[in-house]
Amino acid sequence: MWAIQSVDPLVCEETNELVTEYMVKCNNNFSLKPYLATSWKVIDDNTWEFKLRENVSFSNGDLFTAKDVKFSLEWDIKNNNKLDQLTKIECINVLDDHIL
Repeated sequence: MWAIQSVDPLVCEETNELVTEYMVKCNNNFSLKPYLATSWKVIDDNTWEFKLRENVSFSNGDLFTAKDVKFSLEWDIKNNNKLDQLTKIECINVLDDHIL
């Protein structure tokens, strides 16, 4: 039996795959493949644009939007010292419901 202590991926990493989804995933050759992000492009040396999959909903029925990604990434960076040190994210801008 596996006793889950928390669904917070920062508290219990084992639950990460069970309760979260990724914007991109890796293929067997370590190249990136779309997942919740359908595409992405480099705008300049410091800016990336991600287009998100439409018609995705959470288990409660709420639609998944760029605002959710912004909230999750900012929360992760704020609460995960390793991530904060490893990333160079200065800001996350929501352009519309499916682009950031």
